[in-house]
Amino acid sequence: MDEATFEVPIDGGVLHGHRGGTGVPALLLHGGAAVPDYMGACAERLDGLFATIRFTQRGAPPSEAGPPYTIESHVSDAVAVLDSLGIDRAWAIGHSWGGHLALHLGHLHEDRLLGLLLIDPLGADPAVFTELDANLRRGMTDEERARVDEIEERRRGGQATEEDLLERLRLVWPHYFVRSERASPPPEHIGVRSSIETNRSIAAHYDAETLLFGLPGFALPARFVHGESDPMPLASTERTAALFEDARRDDPRVRRYLALALGRLGDRAAVPALIEAAREGGTADRPADAETRIYALWALGSIGDPAAVPELVAHAQDEDPDFRKAAVHALGPFSGEEAHAALVAALSGARNGAIYAWLKGRRRQRLQTLADHILELFLSGARAR
Repeated sequence: MDEATFEVPIDGGVLHGHRGGTGVPALLLHGGAAVPDYMGACAERLDGLFATIRFTQRGAPPSEAGPPYTIESHVSDAVAVLDSLGIDRAWAIGHSWGGHLALHLGHLHEDRLLGLLLIDPLGADPAVFTELDANLRRGMTDEERARVDEIEERRRGGQATEEDLLERLRLVWPHYFVRSERASPPPEHIGVRSSIETNRSIAAHYDAETLLFGLPGFALPARFVHGESDPMPLASTERTAALFEDARRDDPRVRRYLALALGRLGDRAAVPALIEAAREGGTADRPADAETRIYALWALGSIGDPAAVPELVAHAQDEDPDFRKAAVHALGPFSGEEAHAALVAALSGARNGAIYAWLKGRRRQRLQTLADHILELFLSGARAR
């Protein structure tokens, strides 16, 4: 995969990154924090599905940008990268700390994302650290554990050097891999101040329960990938994923988005579920969402399965003009007699909004009999004047 380098000026310095591949835009966020970007191999595997953008976060070489090193500044940097490359919305794909950063990006700038793909992420629950630490230490010697504790104490006190942090990383790094003998080389550099202050910011947001309160309102798709033997606790990923499931049950925007996605995928297996969504009547406590029903009708037309025609014909006679228009628009691509008759009826009813929707649906078809009805409608309007 060919990649081009880019630079993004930010307050206090410059971010350095790479972009390449073909597909939907995706912003790759590396773990760490404060180590150079290592997502190149991931970008290669995603080529063809995603056009990837990856960069080294502030405070780690070569992105020698100054403070602040906070959740907020890292999120702002991610948005600055999208802005500089002229990308309105992208998937955020993050690993480990990068997954945690992606969660905050989704919380603060959902409007800039298409969705989240989180790989063994540092989740929304601070309880993750106890089990993660135990998993990483399990294969260490007593001397190695004592040295890690000593360096960690220095880091928390703001006294650690780069060599201290690199030594700690070399001790824990092999234990992130199922087979330590196959571990990739650990990073050769680490931004000391960025590491210290970013971790303080992570802790502050855990104390404030920022993600626990913020993520249930997230409406876009969120997918989690968790390695079976990854030291990052599976329970943490499951608890984070549950926050999104709460949103899916409560937020109608998610169902609207999914209906549109199903229509664009064109999978006929989705037709029964979309028909059910279009019929949804709701209850007194939980009324049906009208926009979800309209999106479901659009998706049925986009998929083009003749099995949906009776449902669309029924909605083409709905008392609600919005449902009527959506159904007529969806019927446009169908050429069978039942769809034909419903479209003729819509035209005969002289419902201008429905006619426009039908014309949009039929813009690529030339059906002489329906053209005759349009002409007759046009002539009757002229005679009336």
